Amino acid sequence: MNKIDEIVSADGRFRAEFVRRDDGTYGYIAFINTNNAASPAWKQDWRADSRFESHAIALFEAKGRLAWLKKEMDWPAKDHEPMAASQYTPGWIECPFCGLRSCLLDLEITGTVHS
Repeated sequence: MNKIDEIVSADGRFRAEFVRRDDGTYGYIAFINTNNAASPAWKQDWRADSRFESHAIALFEAKGRLAWLKKEMDWPAKDHEPMAASQYTPGWIECPFCGLRSCLLDLEITGTVHS
């Protein structure tokens, strides 16, 4: 596996290394900066393992991955203890951190159907 390129996010918090694998495919490895932009300490994001036919596809996918990582790290509730969501209207709940509202009948939220 040979490193061929890398990109770093504008804020210096995320990095992706592009590699050409021995079998001729391309991929990227994502890293998170655990220190600061002036003195980075990169930690590999174990969730990012990829294999693509071309460098262009790997670049496209990596940009999406870095954007997702930024959203995840900026999520206001990520470091807080669990809190109960408030029910502002019968059958609906609201996240106390972001204000996102969800219907209790939504299968993607609850996983079950309530009658």
